Amino acid sequence: MVASPVTGAALGAAGADRGGVLASLVTAARAIGTMIGLSSLTSYGSWRFHTLGAGVRISPINPLDGLLGVQRATAAFSLALQAKELLVLREIFAGSAFCCALAILPALLFARDP
Repeated sequence: MVASPVTGAALGAAGADRGGVLASLVTAARAIGTMIGLSSLTSYGSWRFHTLGAGVRISPINPLDGLLGVQRATAAFSLALQAKELLVLREIFAGSAFCCALAILPALLFARDP
């Protein structure tokens, strides 16, 4: 959605003689940024979920409850893990939104008239 306007602004700033080189640099920077962003978000999400999930314990199961007790305990455990997962996803999306807002600054520099 923003690839064409960014490349177009960069090409407009570079001129015709350096357009090809600048277009390839913009494409390479986009690819490297995507790799760094996805790997860092994945690493953070995995670490954070592992840290939060380590504190979640399955509740004791009464032997007299039988299979119903096992189902209750696993359902409670599953809900606790889902709550931790939602927390991690919220943190990841908040961090992504912050990075996107920060990335607007260089784009504004390209948009200036010389």
